Order: sequence, then C-alpha cells, then structure tokens
Amino acid sequence: MSKSGTFWAHGQVDNGTLAQAGRGAFVIIEFTGIARQYDIRSILAKFAPESAVMEIDPLAIPENCRWDNRERARQICRTITAADPSRVALVAYCTGSSLASQVASALASVGVCATGYAVLDPVEVTSEVIYDELREIAESLGRNISPEEYEALHLYHPDLCDTSRVENILLSWASDYASDALGLSAKTDPLIKEIAVRYISWISFLCATAWAREEVSRSPAIFTSAEGLTQAGDSGRFRNDVRSYATQGAPCLAADQCMLDFGNWCKSVMDK
Repeated sequence: MSKSGTFWAHGQVDNGTLAQAGRGAFVIIEFTGIARQYDIRSILAKFAPESAVMEIDPLAIPENCRWDNRERARQICRTITAADPSRVALVAYCTGSSLASQVASALASVGVCATGYAVLDPVEVTSEVIYDELREIAESLGRNISPEEYEALHLYHPDLCDTSRVENILLSWASDYASDALGLSAKTDPLIKEIAVRYISWISFLCATAWAREEVSRSPAIFTSAEGLTQAGDSGRFRNDVRSYATQGAPCLAADQCMLDFGNWCKSVMDK
C-alpha cells in the first residue's frame, strides 16, 4: 500500500482539539489521503457515539520533530493532553503502528493512561519500504533513483544519513518538476514548497520509524488482512491479540467481521 502518492500533496488532517474537555477520547493517528480507506470515524460513531475523536496526522508536526519519532510522539502527546480528555484510546494503522506505542509511553510519562490501543494492517518499515516510497516519489516528480543512489543516502543508517542532504534532494526534485512540467517556481508558488515539505515529512517519518527499535511496554490489539500478516515484520512482537481476515488484498476493515470486531474493541476500551 503506497503512502506517498499525489493525494498526499493536497492538504492535511488538522491536529485539532476535542469538542469538550473531560470526555473519553479516541486518538486516531492517521495519514491524510489514506484515512479515507479506513473511515474509522464512522465506526466510532456507531460503536462509541459518546466518545470524542481526535484525528492527528503524524506528518503535521514542527520541523524539529521530522527525524525523531520520540519527539514526534511527545508533540502528539502535548496535543492530546491540551484537550484534557478523561481517558484515551489510541488507533493507528500501517506504518504508524510503532508510533502509537511511543505515544502511549509519552502519555504514561505525564500521567495519562491509554485504556488501550489498536493497530490496523501494521507494516514494518524496512530499507526496502523506504526505497520503494522514495522511488515512487521520484517517479511522480519525473525523476529516477537507482538502488545505488539510494544506498548512498544511507537512509536506513541513522549514524550515516545526512538528513539535510536528503531534504535538499527532495526539495530540488519538486522544484525541478515544478519548473519543467508546470512552469512554476518553487520560490514564488507556495504549493510547490508544500508538496516538497510533505514528501520530506513522509520520508523522514519512515526513517525515524526504522531507526527506533525500542521495546513496547504494552501489546496492542492488531487487526490485519490475511495478506498483511507478511508485512507486519517486527510487529510480530505485538503478538498478544492478532486477528486476521481474508480481504483479497483490501484493508482489514473491508471485512465485515473485522469491522464488527474492531467496533466491539472500541466499545470495550471506552467502557473501562
């Protein structure tokens, strides 16, 4: 499942606030564009209608958080605690699964206990995943990147990776594409800079996720398509509660039984 494509270039989920402080809240860690494939909000409206919902895009964060998921998690934690929920349950999907664990830890460090957290179709971020996403970005901007060029960036090696160089390359790709294909200048058109920043945020998030190898203190409930089990990788350490569903390659919630099971999980964590 691709996350980088052009639908990410247009807008982003606001890292907003709850309608009313003191309510139980679901915090959905979701990526703009991909979110529509899951439509978690509609499930929550059915199974936990009294709960508030916060939709937080982990890419909509300050620049200093880009390459550090611990800081990213702390930033998300601050957004959550500012809304003053009475209790919190976390939901994430795909490559956001390990970040949910870090957010849960960040919340616990400030005295907020997550009653539970679930991940949908978890994907382990490997070097191959990062390369595939970077190659797709390059192709969308009319560029090519060879395996050798990718290896030279050391994106899977935090001690070797020059993050400024990576950001400049992505900005250059976006600028060249804007100039050659669209006749626009990145210096004068804010949309081009926005596209570049979004791609930078995405690649930096993937790298930061791959670099973080901390143990999780609590296992989430995992809902995944049967095909997605092979992509879970190290997420297999989240093995206490794994449920898989035949979906013919679609996201897990395409299965009616998964939607029911996930909905019942949502209800149970808010009843705690």
